[in-house]
Amino acid sequence: MMIPFRVSLPSFALFIHMQLQLLSGVSSALYKTPEARLLRQGPGIKCEPSHDLSQNECIQAATSLGGVLFDNELAVGYWRNAPPGCSIATNGGRIFYNFIDHKSFNDGNYNPVCKALEDEATFSISRKALEEKATLYTAIQGNKCISGHDFSEDECAAAAASVGGRLRDGNIVVGDWSHTPPGCFIEPSDKGIHFGTKFGSVNAGSFHPVCRAETEGEATLFEMSKALENKATLYPAIQGIKCTPGHYFTKEQCIAAAKSVGGHLRNGRLIAGGWGHTPSGCFLEPSDNAIHFGTNIFSNNAGIFRSVCRLESEIIVATLLPNREETKCKQGHGFSIESCVAAASSVGGILRDEEFEVGDWTTTPPGCFIEAADKAIHFNRNVDGINAGYFQPVCIKEPIEAVLLPSRSGSKCTPYHDFSKEECIAAALSVGGLLRDYNLIVGDWLHTPYGCFVQEKDKAIHFGTNIDGLNYGGFQPVCIAESVKAVLLPARDGTKCTQGHDFSKEDCIAAAASVGGNLRDGKFITGSWPDAPPGCFIELSDGAIHFGMNNATVNAGNFQPVCIKGPVEATLLPAIPGMKCKSGHDISQEECMCAALSLGGNPRDDQLIIGGWAHTPSGCFIQEKDKAIHFGTNIDGTNFGTFQPVCITEKAKARLLPSHKGNKCAEGLDFSKDDCIAAALSAGGYLRDGDIAVGDWSYAPSGCFIKSSDKAIHFGTNIDGINNGYFRPVCIPEPVKATLLPPRQGSSCLSGSELTEEQCCAAAELIGGNLRGGKFIVGDWSNTPSGCFLDASDKAIHFGKNVASINNGSFQPVCAAKTKVALLPSGKGLSCTEGRGFTKEDCFDAALSVGGIQRDDQFMVGDFANAPPGCSIEVSDNAIHFGTSSHSINNGNFRPVCIPAQGKATLLSARQSTKCTSGHYFSEDECKKAGLSVGGKLRNGEIFVGNWLHTPSGCFLDTSDEAIGFGTNTAGINNGAFQPVCIVDEVEATLYPAYQGNKCSPGYNFKEDYCVEAASSVGGILRSGRFLVGDWPDSPYGCFIDASDGAIHFGRNVAGINDGSFQPVCVPEEDEALLLPSLRGKECTQGHDFSEEECISAASSVGGSLRNGQFLVGNWPNTPYGCFIDASDKAIHFGTNMEGTNNGYFRSVCIAGDGPVTLLPPGIGAKCTPGHDFSEEQCIAAASSVGGLLRDGKFIVGDW
Repeated sequence: MMIPFRVSLPSFALFIHMQLQLLSGVSSALYKTPEARLLRQGPGIKCEPSHDLSQNECIQAATSLGGVLFDNELAVGYWRNAPPGCSIATNGGRIFYNFIDHKSFNDGNYNPVCKALEDEATFSISRKALEEKATLYTAIQGNKCISGHDFSEDECAAAAASVGGRLRDGNIVVGDWSHTPPGCFIEPSDKGIHFGTKFGSVNAGSFHPVCRAETEGEATLFEMSKALENKATLYPAIQGIKCTPGHYFTKEQCIAAAKSVGGHLRNGRLIAGGWGHTPSGCFLEPSDNAIHFGTNIFSNNAGIFRSVCRLESEIIVATLLPNREETKCKQGHGFSIESCVAAASSVGGILRDEEFEVGDWTTTPPGCFIEAADKAIHFNRNVDGINAGYFQPVCIKEPIEAVLLPSRSGSKCTPYHDFSKEECIAAALSVGGLLRDYNLIVGDWLHTPYGCFVQEKDKAIHFGTNIDGLNYGGFQPVCIAESVKAVLLPARDGTKCTQGHDFSKEDCIAAAASVGGNLRDGKFITGSWPDAPPGCFIELSDGAIHFGMNNATVNAGNFQPVCIKGPVEATLLPAIPGMKCKSGHDISQEECMCAALSLGGNPRDDQLIIGGWAHTPSGCFIQEKDKAIHFGTNIDGTNFGTFQPVCITEKAKARLLPSHKGNKCAEGLDFSKDDCIAAALSAGGYLRDGDIAVGDWSYAPSGCFIKSSDKAIHFGTNIDGINNGYFRPVCIPEPVKATLLPPRQGSSCLSGSELTEEQCCAAAELIGGNLRGGKFIVGDWSNTPSGCFLDASDKAIHFGKNVASINNGSFQPVCAAKTKVALLPSGKGLSCTEGRGFTKEDCFDAALSVGGIQRDDQFMVGDFANAPPGCSIEVSDNAIHFGTSSHSINNGNFRPVCIPAQGKATLLSARQSTKCTSGHYFSEDECKKAGLSVGGKLRNGEIFVGNWLHTPSGCFLDTSDEAIGFGTNTAGINNGAFQPVCIVDEVEATLYPAYQGNKCSPGYNFKEDYCVEAASSVGGILRSGRFLVGDWPDSPYGCFIDASDGAIHFGRNVAGINDGSFQPVCVPEEDEALLLPSLRGKECTQGHDFSEEECISAASSVGGSLRNGQFLVGNWPNTPYGCFIDASDKAIHFGTNMEGTNNGYFRSVCIAGDGPVTLLPPGIGAKCTPGHDFSEEQCIAAASSVGGLLRDGKFIVGDW
């Protein structure tokens, strides 16, 4: 029992009097508040002996730290349960002084008051030092200090006090809570200062973090500002104006976003509050652009604040998921608590009684959702909450990719793959659905699937609201397409998904269900089992879907991993007893056929042979004697030595090139030295004497290769080595890229783009093909295309061996990706531009792919006078022709079939009769992309097409709204309101500097039609999307850009004189410039001078520059005539004095000679004739061309 007694000494009374004077703000020279610190409460906590305070010091120090005197007296005594010396009681904050020695023990109810450490300031000094360095964050779920902005426990009391915090009963409260932010924070109820010691704790939303002001972490802030650069926009200060839904910045992003649009921190702090007259979210106060954050979601901008919002291009669109058990947003697609109200409102949510309901519920989905019954908006802070089925998650919307399921009994979407009612129309239309009477049909049917579906008989789009509805058949569910396909690995010891092919927990159910998994008792089983694989898997015994949370666990062999399916690169192991795939490199049963085919396997009777044999390896293998493809299901099977396992390749599969002279790997397809051994072994190489041979051979290719004679593996380090024909380079293979042709009669692959039987399966799978019943179907049909193809009805992969067969229109050829086909309009004189025509051999296939036909079973080839040269289709009946005459002219009745344009698009002026020149038309298919590339817009989401007389034929823009159009009337004449969009050949342009009088040399101007493309290639832009054409007197004639903003212009005034504000854009001049050395008398030989107009461009090309932006022209006697640069600063000059003589300080710029390099014989006084010297820059290349070399790799320069 602690019994305090009172001190009644007169001196102590005087002390109390002085203390009261101190507390009232009256200064005293007699007493100074000692430097003290308050230790935290806890059993056994006490001051170090050297840091005890005296009795007189105790009152002053403890009072300054929040302690109180009872009846203005200090409680003193001898207590065993209190710390020795000065302390403050936890309950009530009363100050005590214990006279007992250090054998007493603090029972945890007292905070010792001790002398400050020598390097530690008093609380008041600490508080002053931290003023304007702390900021108080709002009490929002998950809110905490950003990295690098935390206060330490020692700093917390002073920092929190500087922003309004108080010591609760004289103490900072320290604890290991999981529901508070880590570090320093304030509890709003009483402003009590706390410090959380648990690193991973999460703010439940009731606590204000106390953090270092952003100005204390400029590096971090700079990084965030950089990340948000060009992503924020500042709205005007208008009543009611605020960010639109999905365009709010979070509080953490507000400072960086606002700074990027001119905001600043007032007194170093972000000002946050729940005002009713400001916009919610991030905003600036216009008086000083101070950054604020409004936490009141119901507040309304009074019209004097400017909201800081995301740009429209940064919009986050919300979607509403159905109210089904366990439904929740996919990872990374949930809205924050700040964005929830705006997002939920955009999909029909409302505030119940004007309240935003926030809680920690266990039976609702985590994050933002609305209650299905009344659309009330909620936010669940419990990340482990599970939807009981009465709530609709509000999620960030992804682009719609829909898939149409078959109309089988019971068919429905897998969990998380339902479309919302709002998304149903767009999704169903994308897979062929139709609106009956222009309406979505909604009902609560028992015999249809829940969610979005189409009725099979008429494709009418429906939405079923009955979550217990059962598809009786006849209805096709419309579901969110799987972005990735799943594959099921065998149940073997150690088997798990390869790195990067794991499904997330959120995607596991849908993925596992797609390969036969099921929910045991309707539950998704998650856990950390030591004998199961990590990630998504199903139990072998009953197919139950599980998710393993521990990455270190090892599959005991009873579980089948569910992995992301990717292109399989397979390796064929040798037929050796006991040989099998390494753990984790098994190929699944679904992948076995394609993988084995790519390695030379042969499907016996077109089937994969499956069995549980004891004498074969488990998994995929090939029988050595007949190459028959098998799959062994017995995980204990042991290879007797006659079977070759087919396994996932560990590294990139190698491609072995033939041993031709000069043969080497293409750039970027070389193996490194570290990868060479494994790659070459997989290609049949072997290690001579157990090691790779490495050397700097000049007669062998660089990189990885094997010797043809003995297959020994080598690696060449000489990058200039040339294969003498005895070595086979080992290279990284280029993947086979395939393209799928439409199912049209006669459709087949172009010559040279056919896939082999070995390539067919893997290539077709990558573009959506599948194995019907697990079989790769090969046959000799007469009604299918030859080679690789898909059956259009079910995408089954086939290979046709009959080269004479003709596609009846039910099959889609799978071809090696090759140039697409462009069909030009039928205009007089129209033909393919040079280099864009198909050969006679490729014409027939190319024309077939765009609708061409054979007239009377004939491919029309001839010397037609009225048809374009090359490949074309006649308009009247789409008959395919090939004109052999290069002089024939299209009479307007033929559509040229061309290789699509590789060149860029250019926009011609909107002038009467303007049109593209022959061979420079885009096809209708190419028009959309070309028009968009020059600033065009889509009218109602499409280009408009018509047979008008007043527009140009081909692609164009309507000047009234920049809409992209395509005219099919070859007789149409531009009335001046349309800008033709034409193919422009690659343009090379030179940009001259902006100085007075500068212009292009005669004959080197670009035509007006090509000005935009030419100027764009040197950095010009369209000002407000406009090509500016005029008759200005102060600008140069021809194409130029405004030096101030790069705007592209065309001046039609041939007498116009550049006032120095414009940069001419000119055709590059053909003459190469040569810079002579700065020697006395050195000048250009006759006929090799550049003109005054050409001088700037020529001199710039050899390093010259304009001194202070001026081109210096003069009649100097001590400089060479013509173009030259000053050797001291490379300033460009032009001397007009033909009698001028170079005094040795200037370097003439001359037209380089066209002749070959000549090596003169050695001799006394031998040297080049004047004007035939090479410059220092040109010397190495010129001398190397006549046998010179670099001594020890060095170019020797001197003053001998």
